[in-house]
Formats: sequence, structure tokens, C-alpha cells
Amino acid sequence: MKPSSMDLENKPWSRTTAVAFAVLAALFWLEIAWFNLVDPYEKHYFDAGLIMVLHQGARLVSMLLMGWLVYATGAGLLALLPPIKSGTRLLATDIALLGFAFGCFIWHVVMLGLGLASLYYRPLLAAVAFVVIALSSPHAAAVAGKFREAWPRLQLQRPGRLAAVIVMSFVALWLLTLKSLYPGGGGDFYTHYFPYAVAVLKNHGLVPNDVWYHFYYSKGDGLFFLAMLLTDPMAQPLVTSIFVAFAALAVGDLTNRLIPNSLWPLCAMLAYLLLNAVNMNPTGGGEFQKSHEVVAALVTLMAWALCRHRTEGAPIFIAMASACAATIAIVNLPVGAILSFVFALLGAPALLSRSYRRFWQMFAAGAFVALTAASVLALNQGVTGLASDQALGATLKIADFARLDRRGLLPQIVSLAWMHDNLDDLAPPFGWDDISRLAEYMRVFFLWPLLVAPGVVLLGAILNWLLFLRSRRAPRELAHLVFDYNFALDSRGSIIRLCLVIGLFAVVLTMSGRAQNISAFRASSFFVPLLIMLDVALVAWLLSLPVKQLGVRLVHKTILPVAGLIGCLITWQVDYYWAQQFLEGAANGLRLLSGRYSLATAYERHPLGTLAVGLRLGGIEPGTLAASRQLPPDTRIWSTNVDSYCMVPHCQVESVVSFKMSDRLDEILGGSPDHAKQLLQQAGLNYFLFSTQHRLLDMLPYSQLFDPKIIGDYLGLAWTDGATFLLTWKSPDIAPLGEDFLEPYRHRVAEKESPWFQFRDLIRYMQPTVARLRSGNVDVAHAFPWRNAPSSGIQIVEATYGRNCRFFRPPYPGINMFRRNNAGIFMRNECRGRDHCTVPVSVSEIGDPAQGCGKDFSVVYQCAGDSKQRTFELPGEANGQNVELNCSQASDAKQSRGE
Repeated sequence: MKPSSMDLENKPWSRTTAVAFAVLAALFWLEIAWFNLVDPYEKHYFDAGLIMVLHQGARLVSMLLMGWLVYATGAGLLALLPPIKSGTRLLATDIALLGFAFGCFIWHVVMLGLGLASLYYRPLLAAVAFVVIALSSPHAAAVAGKFREAWPRLQLQRPGRLAAVIVMSFVALWLLTLKSLYPGGGGDFYTHYFPYAVAVLKNHGLVPNDVWYHFYYSKGDGLFFLAMLLTDPMAQPLVTSIFVAFAALAVGDLTNRLIPNSLWPLCAMLAYLLLNAVNMNPTGGGEFQKSHEVVAALVTLMAWALCRHRTEGAPIFIAMASACAATIAIVNLPVGAILSFVFALLGAPALLSRSYRRFWQMFAAGAFVALTAASVLALNQGVTGLASDQALGATLKIADFARLDRRGLLPQIVSLAWMHDNLDDLAPPFGWDDISRLAEYMRVFFLWPLLVAPGVVLLGAILNWLLFLRSRRAPRELAHLVFDYNFALDSRGSIIRLCLVIGLFAVVLTMSGRAQNISAFRASSFFVPLLIMLDVALVAWLLSLPVKQLGVRLVHKTILPVAGLIGCLITWQVDYYWAQQFLEGAANGLRLLSGRYSLATAYERHPLGTLAVGLRLGGIEPGTLAASRQLPPDTRIWSTNVDSYCMVPHCQVESVVSFKMSDRLDEILGGSPDHAKQLLQQAGLNYFLFSTQHRLLDMLPYSQLFDPKIIGDYLGLAWTDGATFLLTWKSPDIAPLGEDFLEPYRHRVAEKESPWFQFRDLIRYMQPTVARLRSGNVDVAHAFPWRNAPSSGIQIVEATYGRNCRFFRPPYPGINMFRRNNAGIFMRNECRGRDHCTVPVSVSEIGDPAQGCGKDFSVVYQCAGDSKQRTFELPGEANGQNVELNCSQASDAKQSRGE
């Protein structure tokens, strides 16, 4: 049965409309009352039992209301558009996806404007939301009426379709339990994503707060903020679930149009949803608390609209595609800017073929997206003085350093440039490894059993074509059979457009994702639905070959998608223990839904349990929580360990580099202890946290004030449990620091730092670099002194530890973390500018990329003034062996020539 069409014309109020309004209004105000009066997040955070059962039910209802709020806003816009009123009939799925896409754009623009005006107040947003719900009541009544009409027909459908509905409902409910309702997240979410959102709500707007760089990343998360204002601060995964649901609908609708009456739509949707259920990469991804999956869903909706436009040519679908891309530009500026080029690439063929109407449609859509992206850049520049914290080489050239200084961001900019340069140093040179890295970004290794389907169909077509040749039929009959493409007209257009979007992202990620490959992986989850839709489009196109006529369509439309999905599940299980994670995560979710877990208990246990490969478990560190309870709520605590998570209301733990600390950070790090103490007190920082159980990651320990030799002269012990130490300013009432603190503190400070940060070396550059930027006469090319290359000695090109183990699979729970040039910074720090360098390979300083494998070591280097590259190699196991690099002969030859 084809989906029924929907009439968007406004109907007069009737009894049915009144009932719809009463139901929606009652649910809405009950939700508002629950989250304001009962407020389990603030008042019952540590309570289990019935309160948690009711709370999770309320959150589920709020998610449904939020989905309706967004869809109804877009549907209202659709009802006003002339093309719809003039007789264009849209199916129910069309209206659902169009309405949601337009609603997303409208709400994100509205929320961005309200945030910049500092109008994030719950009563105001509740009033606006209620007005939308009231105005949408007639449409709600119409939707309910259509469902009542369709229900008898749905009951008469074939058992296979009913089974598909049951399977999809079961997986959707399981995903809700696992990802939507359970308070998950990872380290980045705990340390800066969530604190930024809480600060936005506290400040009632988007004015840059102490979580400084998230103004560039997260100010566009309007629906997150709306949901948090209407419910509680745990609303982000509920919003993401709505986006994932509509993206799954788009995947299923497009695949059903490409290969109707098959199991491809069901299997495509299941592959997308089930891959979202479990995190199968240690660097993150698939977290519903962040905006990555929101962007992935919007990219999916945009691709659906482009494919639908190719088939029907209705301008409404191009408008939807541009609305999705513009929303992405607000939420994630780099991805939105990339998508503006999609319309340019689609418009070029139309111009060449003199299809001027289509060209102007594409031009207008692309210009709209580009204008949105440019507006976000201009907003960043106007508010902070910097257009973007990415691509600093370009944005610093037009930066307003005086405005950055007024915001207190110059020390942060220096820190950011330092870390970007460290990441660039770690980035491997272009090579064949980029193909493997791109395959990782595209999740090819996760989806390959499904992606081989077109190859299987093509192989079958070739075999049947050969058999057909042996039958000795007439050549004309053969030509008709082989080149009968009528079935694939729609699929060819979809293939072209999907390939264009995928190819554009692939090129950009190959060029720009080398330095920040972890961030690139997290942000590129949109490849999953795009590849699935492309896979089905290719199968649809190939089904126009002899396979269709020779009676094996049943195999390719039923057995092949099921086999591909099962193959994916087997691959995930073998490589990532998918079933165990899925089951354990669902068990944790059911414990929360049944009231056995409180919110605090749920945060203490990662949703995927002990099988969460590569993830730290839990968002509440017991020592950190105990330390915060010694102080009044909302007291600022600066942690020297970024892993000191404290996802408890009013537990305000800050850490480098997400938090600004102070406008005068450069003076704190480079000034005298007394001056640094005065500036920290002025910034409201009087408590500092140190844990012996976690890595040290901070700038303060390398300042004079926090030097292990003199820290005891200024700071004392406010509280400790033996492993976590809460420090404050020394006074008669504060205990002095003893060896139980000083001994592990000295050990941690003396440790080698992460190659990404190297804060010990940054300290000496901080003050002079900030002073140079503050002077106003800035040559950005020479503003950062560490970028000046040495004029003599060894220059490291690349250093890699464990290349021979790049395909090694460590025993569970280990994961192969190999990256080319993973020892680049280690060797540069040891040998930069020296004529002769002897360095012992140290796994403790480089890190172990593949535990259990004997790793080799290789270095490619040059001598200053000599373009010839030299290589030094050590066989595995290289740990403990010496690397010998020598440029003395090159220097002697240079001197003998009088250079």
C-alpha cells in the first residue's frame, strides 16, 4: 500500500480539533508542571524508585511533544506556500519530512536570535511553544483522522509487513532505552559540551561564557537549548532521537521508492539505527548528547530532498534541501559551508544544458546556504573578534585583536594556535594511509557486508548475461534485454546526487582531516545513511539488467538485504563485541526505566557498561563529588585533571583548555607567585583539585605559583580522601601540604606530557606572544615564535612507532590505535636543531598503539640546508632501543664550503 496523501489546507475548528487541542495542551502543561514543580533533576537526583519511573515517562512524552512542535511549525509554513495550495499532492512521508526540515530551520533561526538577545527564559519559550501547539491543533486533528482511516487498511497488510513494523518498533524502543533516556555521554561532553549548555541557560543567552570556544561550536544548537529550557538539562539526547527518527524515515522512504516491495527499506533503516545503538570506536561518535548525529540526520534529509527533486523537479524539494543545509551551517559551520558547494556543482550541468530554471533554483539555494554560513562567520567576528577557531592561519589574518583582548581571549588564542601546531606536527604526510583513514571516516569497515550488494547483483547480471549469450537469441532481443533502463531512471539520478555529496565530503576530509582525525571521525557520521542510500540506489540501477528478466529478483530484493544486514551484525560482533554492548546497555536502560537506578547511579555507570571499549566509565568521579560537597553549591573548582568528571547539579569543575580561567591567564602563568595568586582570586578561583589516579593535564602546574618546590608556601589542604586533594589558599585554618600530596604531585609534574598539548614548553612563549598580539602591530605569519624553523641541525619529517603492527588486532579489550607519524612530536622535541641526537624509544612517552605486538620504529629526517631525506629504522620490539640521528657530517661539509 502506498502512503496516503495529506491535505495541508487549514480546516475550521471542529469538535475533533477541540479534542486535539485539549489533549496537546494538557500534555504540554503537565510536562511544564512536572519539570518545574517536581523537577527530579534538581530535587531527586540521587533518588531511585517510582519517581524515576515517572520521570522517564515524562521525558518520553516531552520528546514526542518536541517532535510535534518542530514538525508542526514546518507544516504550518508548507500550508502557506503557493505550490502546495495550487494542487500539488504530497504523500504523508513527504509532508512529514518537509515539515520537519522547515521546522528545524525556523526554530534554529528563532533560537539563535533569542539567544543573542539574551531571552532564554522558560516562561517566554513555554508561551511561544504553546502558541505553536494551539495553532497546530487543526492539523493534529487531520493527522489523527488520516491515521484512523488508514488503520483498517494497515490491518489487512501482508504478514511480512506487519512483522517489519514489529521489528522496527522493537529496535526503536530498544534504542530509546539505550541512547535516548539513559544519561550517557563521554569525556568531552562531561568536561565542556554540557558545562557550556548549562552556562547558556544560567546566563539566559549566548553571550560568550567561560567555556569560551563553544561559542564557535555550540551556539547554534537551538533545539537543544529549547528542550533544556522546557524540560531539564538532560534533554539533548531526546532531541537527537527525534532527528535520528526522521533520518531513518528518509532512508526508508527513499529506499522504498528505489526498490519497492522489498526488504531493502527495512534492512537499510535497521542498519542505520543499530549502528547508532553502540559506540564502536574508542574516539567517540554516536553520542546523542552532542550535535554530530543531528548534523548527520540533516545531511540525510538534504540528500533525500535532492533525490526527490531529481525525480519530480518540484521546487519545494530544493527549498527543503537548502533549508537543511542552512540549518547545518548554523549548527556546524564547516559542514554547512561545504554543502553550499553541492548546489553549485548541481547547477553547473543545468547551465551547460541551458536548463536555466533549474540552474537558478540551484543558484538561489546555494547562495542562501552560503549567505547563512557567511552570516555565522560575521557574527563570530563581530561578537568575539575571530571568525572561527578553525583554520586559524586564515581567520587570524582578519582577526580583531583588540576585541579579542576585551573578551580576555588572547591567551586562549595562543593556546589554541599552539595545540593546532602540535596536531599538525603529528599529522602524517599525504600517502596511501589517507585512503585507509578515509575508509574509517566513511565507516566502510562497519558497513562493508551491506555495501558489497551492488557487486553481488552485478556479478549475477554478468553470469546471466553469459548464459543468455549461450542461448543464441537474436542480437536485437539481447540489446533490448541488456539496455532496458526504464526501471532505473530514478536510481541513476539518485546515484549521481548521492555520489556528489559523498565525494565532496570525502575530498574535504582527506585534505583537512589529517591533523584532527578524531574530531573528523566524530563529525562524519553522516556517511552511514548516505552510503546506505547509495548502496540501495546502485542495486536498483543494476536490477534493470538481465537479472530482472531472468526471475531472480526475489533473491536480490529479499535475501540480499537480509544477508547484508546479518553480515554487518556479525562483523560488529567479531570486531567490537556488539551484542554484549547492546544487551548490557539495554539492561542498564531498563534498570533506569524500572526505577532501580537513580540519575546519579546512571551517570556513574556508562550506558554500555564494562564493555564500553576505550571509554572511561561514568560521568561522576567519587573523589571529585566528595570534594565538591565540602563547598557551597556552584563554587568554582579548577581541576588539574580533565578526567575529574562531576555530572551532578551545581558541581562546577573547570579544566583546561575549555574554560577561560582568567582574562589575564598569560600573567598567571608567567608572573610571580604573588601576582598569580592575586589574579586567580580576582577571577574567583580559590579551590584547586588534584588526583593521583588520573593524568595531569593543565597549565597551572608549570607556572611559578604551582611549582612543586613552592606550592606549599601559598596553598594548603582543604580536604582529601588520600587520592583526591582539594587545595585552597594557605591560612591558619588550612592544613599544610604534606608528602602524601607533594610526592605524587612532583611525580605527575615530572611526567612527559601528551604530544597534543606540551604545556610545559608553551609557558615560556605565552607572555611575549600575548604582548605581541596585544600591541596592535601584528604580523600573523611571525606572531608565534615557536613556528620559526631552526636554521641548522636535524629536522624531523616523520617518525612512526609500530608501522608493522598497523593491522594487528590486540586481545579484548585492547584496540589498535596506530597512527602514522605518532612519534613525530616526540622526536622533534628531542632532536630539533641538534646536529647529533641519540634518543631511546620510550613507549611510556609515545604510547602503545598496539598492545601485544612487537613494534618497529622508523624516522625520516633532513639536515638543515640539505633537501635529501634520510631514514633510520629499528626492528620490533623497538622500545628501549636507541635512535641515532646524525647531521654532523652535513654541518661539517657546510662549514668547509664557507656557508
